[in-house]
Amino acid sequence: MKKFKTKKAYTLVELVVTVAILSITAGMGVGIFASALRNYSQASVTAHEQDKATEIESFLLRYARVCKYFYYIDGMSGETEISPDVHEVYWEELFAAEESESQYMIMYPNSTRLEYKINDKDEEGNAIPSSPMYVEGVENIEVKISKQKLTSEESENNIFYFMNYKISMEEGYTLKGTAILYNVANLSADYSNSYIEDVDDGSFKMGKGTVAKHGLGFLGH
Repeated sequence: MKKFKTKKAYTLVELVVTVAILSITAGMGVGIFASALRNYSQASVTAHEQDKATEIESFLLRYARVCKYFYYIDGMSGETEISPDVHEVYWEELFAAEESESQYMIMYPNSTRLEYKINDKDEEGNAIPSSPMYVEGVENIEVKISKQKLTSEESENNIFYFMNYKISMEEGYTLKGTAILYNVANLSADYSNSYIEDVDDGSFKMGKGTVAKHGLGFLGH
């Protein structure tokens, strides 16, 4: 009788080791894929928030640099008329009623929506109809107005104003910067020995952490 030789089969131990190695490899692959997916998702969120914050910053810089009158909009304020002698008012609607072109941005305390609007005028001074625009996902915006003397000379022309701002988005992205208020005429300049001073006590905040609507208004050029 002829004897037939057969190939040796895998042992149980070899099968168990093989399955274990494949499981570890597959687990590592899933972990790496999940980590890459999380990083991609976070990068997408950050990029999206960066776009929104840049949109807000562009509006802020464009009109803060050229406005003649700068105002805080404060829902707790008693000022119901726009006046060159103050820089705080109650209603954002006041800006649309002005003869000059105006702009504003506001936020409510329990909302992450920023509303901003441009009130343009035609050649005859009539308002051009327009709707407010919105940016969602804003945590808050803080601004602080300061003044700086160029020299020790006590002269109104020797002082310029600038606004530091911080835009904080809901998912953690922040954007900071400074805007020089080149033309502003309704901020007072009290002289002292300091070269740099804050115009108001602390910073002005809009969004979460406030108890009423807060915002910024710009009037004239």
